[in-house]
Amino acid sequence: TFPFMAPEVLVASDKLPYLPGACDVWSCGVILLEMLCGLHQISRMFGWGKTAKASMDKHARIVQYFGDETGLKQVLECRFGAAEPSLEVLLAGMLQPKLDCRLQAREMAASSWTAAE
Repeated sequence: TFPFMAPEVLVASDKLPYLPGACDVWSCGVILLEMLCGLHQISRMFGWGKTAKASMDKHARIVQYFGDETGLKQVLECRFGAAEPSLEVLLAGMLQPKLDCRLQAREMAASSWTAAE
């Protein structure tokens, strides 16, 4: 469901390959953000309401917002004051709209925030 869908899924076409691992990393990033900041965090950030539907406009806003790490950093600072740098790096990597810059699943799993002890 939207906004757990990776940005590339919102504009899917035959020209773009579907990379399930990258999509899963995005979804895990949204889940982690919601665990930290509360349910429907992305929808609240953009004022979309709890039942937001996917659209090209929403896709563009997500790509613009998460393409610039300052927005995510502000959300975390509002919630926690100063967020731990490793958390900022993890979430920014998981919620990176550019596929070639998004963390891979093994990189995400190696983080102290997601690694099993």
